[in-house]
Amino acid sequence: TKSRSLDIEGIVLIDEIETHLHVELQKSILPLLTSFFPNIQFIVTTHSPFVLSSLSNTVIYDLEKRFVTTDLSSYSYDALIESYFDSDKYSKELKDKIKIFEKLADRDNLSDNEKDEYYKLKKYFDTVPTFMSDELAVKLNEIKLRNMFKAL
Repeated sequence: TKSRSLDIEGIVLIDEIETHLHVELQKSILPLLTSFFPNIQFIVTTHSPFVLSSLSNTVIYDLEKRFVTTDLSSYSYDALIESYFDSDKYSKELKDKIKIFEKLADRDNLSDNEKDEYYKLKKYFDTVPTFMSDELAVKLNEIKLRNMFKAL
């Protein structure tokens, strides 16, 4: 019967389970599979923080770092991306622009070219959608305020 097929026991291996799945499905694929097949042990590989944190009753093996942990469900996706996957939530281009903007804002006696570059970057950052990142908004406002106070 149909209910018996859900009671089967076994081990299922799935490589990169997140491949071709929308983010919302990445968040729910493991909970769905484990609820439909409670007697199956799923061994999956993933590069998705959404899959990694989707269940609390897990054992996670990091093959690269040779590290074992359990339950990453309480971590934010950003925290997993930055620490577990050794990646950054901001692009290299954005980080480089922030670094230059901060350097120019902190310097005294800018040349005309440096002033132009500072104002170009200021104009650029005024168009960056910071509503998605409070941390980025705070950083950019801090740089702008330091430059304003320096001028006083």
